Amino acid sequence: MRVYLKTLGCKVNRVESDDLSVRMAALGHQLVDSPRQAQTAIVNTCTVTAVADAKCRKEIRRLARLDTMSAVYVIGCGARLDFERYQKLSRKVHLGIPKDLSCPKTPASSSAQGFTSASLSTSALTLPPASAAARIRVPVKVQDGCDAFCSYCIVPYARGAPRSAAADELVSRVAALADAGTKEVILTGINVGRYVDTRTGIDLSGLITRLGRDTALHRVRLSSIEPLQITDALLELLADGKLLCNHLHVPLQSGNDATLAAMKRAYTTDDYRRLISDIRRADPHTAITTDLMVGFPTETEDDFNDSLSFVREMKFARIHLFRYSPRPSTAAAQAFRPLEPRILARRSAMVQDVAGMDALAYQQSLLGRRVELVIESTDPDNHTVTGMTREYLRVTIPDPVGVLKPGDLSTQTLQFAMISSR
Repeated sequence: MRVYLKTLGCKVNRVESDDLSVRMAALGHQLVDSPRQAQTAIVNTCTVTAVADAKCRKEIRRLARLDTMSAVYVIGCGARLDFERYQKLSRKVHLGIPKDLSCPKTPASSSAQGFTSASLSTSALTLPPASAAARIRVPVKVQDGCDAFCSYCIVPYARGAPRSAAADELVSRVAALADAGTKEVILTGINVGRYVDTRTGIDLSGLITRLGRDTALHRVRLSSIEPLQITDALLELLADGKLLCNHLHVPLQSGNDATLAAMKRAYTTDDYRRLISDIRRADPHTAITTDLMVGFPTETEDDFNDSLSFVREMKFARIHLFRYSPRPSTAAAQAFRPLEPRILARRSAMVQDVAGMDALAYQQSLLGRRVELVIESTDPDNHTVTGMTREYLRVTIPDPVGVLKPGDLSTQTLQFAMISSR
């Protein structure tokens, strides 16, 4: 079958879609770039916000309207939590993916056979596909699930309890990737800091240590890690400066203690402040990026101003900003009424202004320093190449002779003109 695969949402969804595409190709199905070329479609859904839900419904409705489309298979977090809403969009919509794509299954049977997204599974975790070795920087899913139950977050309901892949399997796969030319692996999961191989007791820092010892991998990046999960052992790996990239994405969510408590986050601003100080003591040039929410229902104007002041103090290299969105079944949605959209819009704009200035300040702090690039792409017409630094900056450098190619390493003295958008 000719299949169009659409992935919405987080990096974990993208990793799972990569794995799915390889397994489908092994069965003889052809993945196509345009839905108009496809006989069937698969939509890997996200439900982390109301906006994500709406995008999924819009995409499914669009695909189902195509005359050439016989079926639209829905997987992922949204499908697990509320498949009936998707099914109402069209008779073509089905849950899960049967091995024979020409034979749709009913919702009751589809999850029991054929392919389902790892987010619909309670057993084995998806490991990176063998073909991912052709890429230079490869995300590797090491963990799934979360049981923190922050009051605003629907993810624990969609993904289930924390569970981790076996360290031996991960080391074996990363070793194969490194031998095939992969330079950087991004350890990815729903709650990466909760990684632990229950058979051996190896935790996240232990896994990174094993990757450095038992593979030819050049560097490891963490996709994200919660504040209280950054251990002394991880800080030692950061200070070592060899394998672990000096970039940590550490979600803050709010810089106000009352809001953090209402969110059911397990730390205070003082806890977070001490952690950031520890990180910068381990490596002063580490890029610290974060997630920040504005407009949580209990957030007063004073709370927001307090949070904004804390953000200014932290001087993040980048902020992923999002507005509070009530999610069904979560404690916040049941207990509180959302703030007016205009309040969220105004607060978002204020944070964006600070975020832009702080990102520029961080980039300027690296000017004149030697940075290491993993080359990702070349532009022969402009005689340039583009790569990613350990600090999570995408940089474009001249290559007039054309000697650099994807996968090469290059050390450069950073100039502002080199920094390009991600």
